[in-house]
Amino acid sequence: MDRNTLLAIILITAIILFLPSYYKWIGNNPDVQNQQVQMQPDTIHVNKVSVKTDTLPEKAINIKEKVVSGTTVQAETEFFIEIESPLIKTKISNRGGGDFIYWYLKKYDTWLKTPVKIIDETLNNGFETSFLSMEAKKIDLSNLKFYPEIEDNRIINLKARESFHVSYTINMGSSKIVKELTFYADRYHVEIKISITNADELLLTNEYQVGWVNGLPPNEEDISEDYSYSNAYASMGGETEDYGIDSDEKQEDLTLNGQSEWIAIRTKYFLSALIPEN
Repeated sequence: MDRNTLLAIILITAIILFLPSYYKWIGNNPDVQNQQVQMQPDTIHVNKVSVKTDTLPEKAINIKEKVVSGTTVQAETEFFIEIESPLIKTKISNRGGGDFIYWYLKKYDTWLKTPVKIIDETLNNGFETSFLSMEAKKIDLSNLKFYPEIEDNRIINLKARESFHVSYTINMGSSKIVKELTFYADRYHVEIKISITNADELLLTNEYQVGWVNGLPPNEEDISEDYSYSNAYASMGGETEDYGIDSDEKQEDLTLNGQSEWIAIRTKYFLSALIPEN
C-alpha cells in the first residue's frame, strides 16, 4: 500500500468519526441557527415559485398579474345613474364609461302619448367610442366596465340652473382612460370629455374614434314615413354633406378627409348631433 492511499484512508475515517459531533455542534450553535433563518427570505425572494399564494392577499396578486401582463383592470359590478331634468330623462351605466341606456325628451310625445325616445335600450343605439390597440385590434369601450366615481345606483333630479358631473376611470396596462359627463337642467345636450394617459402605449395610431351607432328609434305611427326622412350629415370645411340611410341594404364604409365640424343623424322630426367643444 503506497503512502497516498494510506493518507486517504486516514482522512475518510476522521471525517466519518467527527461528522456526528459536527452536526451536533451546528444544532446547538445559536449563531449558525440565526444564519440559517436569515437565508430563508433570500431564497424565497430569488425563487418566487416557492412563494405560496396564500401568503399574500389574493386581490393584490390578481392586480399585479394584470398590470404586468398589460391587460385591462375592470370593475366587477355594473352601476346605473338616472338623471332627470325638466327637459330630459336618461339612464347611464359605468359600462363604456357612461354609456346611455335610454334618453327621453319629456316635452315631446309620440303618437302613443309617451315621451319621445332618442336612445332606446331595445335598439342599443347611441354614442360609441373605440380605438385600435397596439395589436391592431378594435377596442370598443362599451364592452368594458369602468370604475365609477359613484359606486351605487342613484337618481339625480336637476332643478333650474343646476348641473350634474360624473367621471369614470379604467386602467389598461400602463394607460388610463377617464371619461367625464356633465348634464344641465336647462339644456338638451350632455358634455362628454375623454382623457387618455400614456396614449402612445395604448393606441396604434394615436387616435380614437367617436360616433353614433344604430340610428334613432321611430316616434311616428307610420314608421316607414318616419324613416324616409333618415339622413346622416357631416359638416367639413364649411360645407355640409348629407347621406340617405333609408335603405335596408348594408352600406359600405365611407371615409371623408378633413376636419369634421360636426356630424349628425336624423329621423323626420328629431336629430342627434356630435359637436366638438371648439
